[in-house]
Amino acid sequence: ISIRPLGGMNNPSLSIRGNGYLSASAAVPSSLQYGSGGGRIYLASDSTNFTIEAFGGCTFKDFCGGAGTVLLFNGTHGCPGVNRTVTTTLVVSSPSCGIVPSRGTPLLVEDAVYSAIDVLKVSGGSVLWIDSDAYYPLHISSRIILDNTAKMTADDSVRIGSKSIELMGDSSIVSPEISLTVANLVTSSGAQLSAESTVHVHASAEVSFTGSITASSTKRTSIWFKASVIKISQTSKFEASRITLLADSSIYIRDAVIRSKASSCLYDMQFDADNMPNEHTYTLYMRAPFVLLWSASAVYGARVYISSTLLQVLGTLDSSGLGCAPNEGICPGVGGRQCGYSGGSHGGVGGNGGQLLLHHRCNDTYNPFTFDDETFPALEGAGGAAGSTADGGLAGGGVIHIVTQTIMIYGSVAADGEAAAKDDTNLQISGAAGGSIFLNTVYIFNNGTISAVGSDAVGNGNGGGGGGRVSLFLNNTVYAVSGWIGLVNVSGGAGTPHPTIPTWSGEAGQSGTVVSNAQCPVGLTGVFCTPCPIGTYKSVVGQQSCVACSNGPEHSLYTSSSVGVEECPYKCESDYGSVEDNPMCLGKFDRFLGSIGGVGGFVSIILAALFLVCLLVLVRKHFLQKSEMNQKLYGRFPSSDQDMHFKRAEAVALLSSTRSLVHKDIKPEFG
Repeated sequence: ISIRPLGGMNNPSLSIRGNGYLSASAAVPSSLQYGSGGGRIYLASDSTNFTIEAFGGCTFKDFCGGAGTVLLFNGTHGCPGVNRTVTTTLVVSSPSCGIVPSRGTPLLVEDAVYSAIDVLKVSGGSVLWIDSDAYYPLHISSRIILDNTAKMTADDSVRIGSKSIELMGDSSIVSPEISLTVANLVTSSGAQLSAESTVHVHASAEVSFTGSITASSTKRTSIWFKASVIKISQTSKFEASRITLLADSSIYIRDAVIRSKASSCLYDMQFDADNMPNEHTYTLYMRAPFVLLWSASAVYGARVYISSTLLQVLGTLDSSGLGCAPNEGICPGVGGRQCGYSGGSHGGVGGNGGQLLLHHRCNDTYNPFTFDDETFPALEGAGGAAGSTADGGLAGGGVIHIVTQTIMIYGSVAADGEAAAKDDTNLQISGAAGGSIFLNTVYIFNNGTISAVGSDAVGNGNGGGGGGRVSLFLNNTVYAVSGWIGLVNVSGGAGTPHPTIPTWSGEAGQSGTVVSNAQCPVGLTGVFCTPCPIGTYKSVVGQQSCVACSNGPEHSLYTSSSVGVEECPYKCESDYGSVEDNPMCLGKFDRFLGSIGGVGGFVSIILAALFLVCLLVLVRKHFLQKSEMNQKLYGRFPSSDQDMHFKRAEAVALLSSTRSLVHKDIKPEFG
């Protein structure tokens, strides 16, 4: 069906209007074979009220023919004498209930008609097969929309260019190779990109991806996104052998799982802070000024590289178990020789297996050495040993390299050795070694975890994996950061006991290494320049340990962390008042002693009091003796002046007689 005004769409005086029904749909076949394909409709009209169908025919078993095409030229009147704006829309639509052949609706890109399409809409259950190649990519100037269960496919590759591509509902693009060049890519949670080799998206503005990207499980595949802003959220699957995300502004990963499936086991790799390894040595590569990994999200990769100005890890950044496979690596776990299996090594030596026969020294059968640069670690952890293919075995941790100005870790960054799925004494598996984590930053904050631990052994008498390597390279070594209060763990994995003889048990793997170039300011300590705890101080620059404070008196409490001087701030306990009023936090009695000069003053006061008491006793005794003498002299105490006069006269007479007796050598009565 072809309907257009006389003179074409550029004739403003003529138009086609209405709200009728146009159909070029195929008939419903009476047999069980596939239905016939839909026809073609060409309509040039200002009206959008028509009901238009070019469906393929479907059998009662829902085997449908491909949809036909509807090409719409829609224009709107402008001012008289002014050319009208015309939008060309190609619609491929059919009911979504049927099964459509893989080449349901062919579209030959070389056809000149399609080069002028503004909008391509594929809806319902339609399958649009694109016959394109590198020389003839499909270019739709404005929008490409897929909705419901619509599918776009090709035998070799899908190469599409448009300002906007929208994958809505459960729509999909399926091809051995997918290449999209757009301004904006938007997908719904049910949408899917599926390729056997490469999914390549280059957007000048934004990629907002909430669907799935699946890749062949038997081939090496890659996902490559480049845009101003990349938003990946709520993905049911986003995985390939190699993943690259490049953004001019930011990368947001929210409620999503991104997985680089390839494992890695390099035997030689060297780098330094100014010469990082080539981009192609990583299986997951992300670069943007701002990278945010939300709490419900996880990013997995054997060799991960992230370059940013600000990196926030609220979720999981994980390379665990993606390093060297079982029995592989520079120093993998080994076994036999009447001994259990030793663990894989890296920054720490894997634990020796226990002896299984008497008089056999198993530690003589293993080579206890480590490998890799502790400052610039670049290699994966070695795998553990496995008794047989059926036992499976454990892989070592992978590699995570981060170059950023500020990193904030609320979640976890891990490159652990692979943990066993079950603890079965019938299995003979030694632990795998932890991998490598290198952080090149100026500031590191928050309370998450960083780990490169060796995994535990399984079975009887097997050794644990050795710990990996963690290195913090601070670009600002003069003033190091003080905001890290999280956990850093490079411990070795546990060995397994012998079932009957404890001394024949497997050994634990040795811990790995944690190093940094930090010159921590006073008050900060350790590899990550963490604050000295309350009650300690550090008054020198470097990674030295904090020293216990000793200036606080009894009944005092230290109050501050990050103290850089020997005089640590303190306060008095609640019953001892304020330190301003009571600097020595003394009790009431001690404060009294202090006010009188201490114990010496107190003793002096006691002695003075005793002296006064003694003096008073002596004085009283003296007065008592004098009173007794007066009583004998006068008989009684004087009661008046007259009595005193008579008594004095009597005393004079008595004294005179006494003197006479003395002259006669007669002893007087009163001496």
